[in-house]
Amino acid sequence: SFDSPLSISFVLSSASLFFIVLFISIMTLFSLYSIKEKSRKDIFILTNMLLASVSGLVLSGDIFNIYIFFEIASITAYILTSLNRDKKAYSGAIKYMIMGAIASIFLLIGIMSIYLNIGTLSLVTISEKFTTIDNSTQFLILLSLFIGFGIKAEIFPLNFWVVDIYQASTNRVNALFSSVLAKAYIFLFFHIAYILHVDIEKLGFLAIIGAI
Repeated sequence: SFDSPLSISFVLSSASLFFIVLFISIMTLFSLYSIKEKSRKDIFILTNMLLASVSGLVLSGDIFNIYIFFEIASITAYILTSLNRDKKAYSGAIKYMIMGAIASIFLLIGIMSIYLNIGTLSLVTISEKFTTIDNSTQFLILLSLFIGFGIKAEIFPLNFWVVDIYQASTNRVNALFSSVLAKAYIFLFFHIAYILHVDIEKLGFLAIIGAI
């Protein structure tokens, strides 16, 4: 009964359904593998938070709510990185927080620019009106979103920080990051590109750097 951005609207498409089923399946296997560690309740809490946030990222029909789930996923990832509770883990978590803050700033710049020029945060309305924005502003928005989502999706050349994080985390956490978290961001990255009517040449460029 609330209008955007106070409301949370979810859209289930065939693509988002595929990723939701994939994420739930992976999390189920992860939980079964970790069930022997009943004393580590924090792992189950954090993995469920991660599942909720990536589901929100994939299903959200509002770009502001995407940002909210983006931050929930980031905070959860920072804590998961530091689970080893040693110097290396804390160092990795701090580096992750710094990169996450940079990604958030660029994402906010993109979202703010969209709202100032279109006056809405609904993905459907943004898709309809984005082409009415002048080219220079479109470029600023696309660049900001590319950097924001690109850092989190570990897309070249914005993935220089990933090795340190993976070295600091446990193998199980790394498996979650690479199979669930990064894939949610990649889905979202191309979903937003499709909504904003990014032309084929630019998507070709993204495919090239993705392959690299």
